[in-house]
This record gives sequence, C-alpha cells and structure tokens, in this order.
Amino acid sequence: MNMKKTMLIPLTALIFILTGCNEKVYDVDYYVNNIKEAEQMQKKCESGEVANQNCENARNALKQINRKKTISSMFAH
Repeated sequence: MNMKKTMLIPLTALIFILTGCNEKVYDVDYYVNNIKEAEQMQKKCESGEVANQNCENARNALKQINRKKTISSMFAH
C-alpha cells in the first residue's frame, strides 16, 4: 500500500506539469501589440476551448485597446 502512494504522488505531479506546459502564456503587452491574436484567443476562451492565463491577458489587452480607442475618439473632434 505504501509503495502505491509513493508512486502515485510523483505520477500525479508529472501529469500536472505536462498538462500545464501545453501552451505558452503571453502577457497583456503581447496581446496589445498583436490584436488579431488577442481576438482569436478571446474567441477560444468564450467557446471553452481554452481556459488559462491567456484568456485573462487577452481580455485585458482588448479592454486596454478599446479604452484607448474611446479616449482617442473623444478628443479627435
């Protein structure tokens, strides 16, 4: 019984490590500078295809972009 627990803990840790390494996490600045990718990521997140830090970072980047557009349009006239 003790041997099973000894093997189970490292195996579980390995599974978490491998599943966490599937996709690179991009920061908000990356998505601000790559709007198309931010939009694509947001669509994947909304569909449930992706659920990780990239979802939050892409969403925050799109908020920043929209805020800048709104402010620019207010002072454009």
